[in-house]
Amino acid sequence: MTKKVSIVLAIAMILALATPVMASPFTDVPADHWAYDAIKEVSEAGIVTGYEDGTFKGDEKLTRYEMAVIAARISSQVEEGEATDKVMEAAEALTAEFSDELAALDNRVTALEDKGLNVKIGGEATTVFTDTNVEGTITGNEDQYWEDWDDTLDDDAPAQEELKQEFDFDIQTIVDENTNVTLTLDTITDGFGDFTSWDGQTKDEDSKELSLDNALLAVTNPNYGLRIGDFEDYHVTDYFYNEEDVEGIEATANLFDTDLMVFKGQDDDTADQSDAQDILGLEAARNIAGIDVTGQYLEADEEGIYGVTAATELMPEVDSNVKYFAFDNDQENNYLVDGEVATKLAGINTTVGYKKVGENFEVVNTLKADDDIYDAGEDYEPGIKGVRVAGDMDVAPGLNVFASVEDEELANEDIFTTEVGAKYAVDETTTLSGSYELADADNDTTTLNAGLEGSYFDNKLATVVDYELEDIDNGEETSTLDIRNEYALTDATAVTGDVQYETVQGTKDTERTYYAVGADHKLTDSTTVGVNYRVLDFENNGTSAEEDYKAESINGELNIKF
Repeated sequence: MTKKVSIVLAIAMILALATPVMASPFTDVPADHWAYDAIKEVSEAGIVTGYEDGTFKGDEKLTRYEMAVIAARISSQVEEGEATDKVMEAAEALTAEFSDELAALDNRVTALEDKGLNVKIGGEATTVFTDTNVEGTITGNEDQYWEDWDDTLDDDAPAQEELKQEFDFDIQTIVDENTNVTLTLDTITDGFGDFTSWDGQTKDEDSKELSLDNALLAVTNPNYGLRIGDFEDYHVTDYFYNEEDVEGIEATANLFDTDLMVFKGQDDDTADQSDAQDILGLEAARNIAGIDVTGQYLEADEEGIYGVTAATELMPEVDSNVKYFAFDNDQENNYLVDGEVATKLAGINTTVGYKKVGENFEVVNTLKADDDIYDAGEDYEPGIKGVRVAGDMDVAPGLNVFASVEDEELANEDIFTTEVGAKYAVDETTTLSGSYELADADNDTTTLNAGLEGSYFDNKLATVVDYELEDIDNGEETSTLDIRNEYALTDATAVTGDVQYETVQGTKDTERTYYAVGADHKLTDSTTVGVNYRVLDFENNGTSAEEDYKAESINGELNIKF
């Protein structure tokens, strides 16, 4: 691993040394040429750009049109106040001398723009090298512990060994002043070696052939829109394919003051596409008598739900939101209803809500709903019902306090949850936060949280610290400490350092340590390079050492935008 660290760091240093700090602005002008300094000066000023092959061709003759371009560039700098009086006089004389040619050039450019299709092609190329070494045996799914702090578990976990190259293209054209067409193409190729996940549980054969990974064609207009192709992290509602990969056609339009949406496609997140679910989504939204109403019908493999959401201002400073969803079948208790009223009472931002979820309203497995809808605070587990009250207020400059109470019932069991907390801006650089939550059920759960967010050294250092202690009456206690830092060494270079330490005691006795260090450097406006080193160390103190493991991963990345 030490040798591989040195190799990647050496590559990063070579790339950094390869930045455009050249001995000569042009390949055919040696540093000892009698005109070198003058050529370098006008090149850096943007007055002379040379040829596309990087040469100056000093023996070539200038046409009057080329001289007009140079005069225009000098004149532009004069207008921006970047020249001395002598230069200003010379620039004015040049502009007068070549006024006819400048006018002709302007007419030519305008004519080309009128005839052109206004096509813009951009994109980026990314090369990623990853190498991971594991000592010990991984017995469970540990991917979530390769934190990159973005709240998703997409491709955070590294590969054992992989060189991956990815090319993304973005092609845009303007049809008219209101209509744009964009084609996005994502291609990917693997440089060497069969892919194997870091824990050895997932394998894939290597492919050196350039292949199309995703393609999306989009037409946008103020009155309508059309998207065809692959949708990454698609979202309709929390109850239907929330942030999942799908492929299909989406059409939107505004007719009779009603926003319409239709989606038809299939799941694109399955290993075997023959098992992919067919998906249908219909949505209509409009304002009716001051009420924002949205109706939806959502279907996956002929299992559908329909829903209505209504939001309005009941009276000045009193807002309400009500939603109702139900399965399109003959089962009883197959619905969800949730309503909330928000207002400000005596300086307190207050919300009061009620929810009821039928025993047969289960949407995670069939409709791939958001897993978080079953989390505390937004709990829609089948069969649950209850009320909630929450409020917050500013009690002093920079100090906000909050509290909430939930009284719920699930499977004939009462669940009473209370939370209190505060957030305090100590000064412009530091914000502290803390909260205490008690969930009263069969196994009462107490959760204590404390945090810090800071920006120091003239905003060069960003620091986030979070500590959580969860204590359950069954004897299990989990504590987690997260610390992450990012420091800007220069405008082009930043270093990062992250640490996470988690212990579980009681029914288990485990320790998990994660730390990462990295650096990102901007070589040019369009080119960046990054290197990071991560370690995940797990110890199970309650069983034999056979369940212990340690994983080290090093990653290098080069990104070029064009």
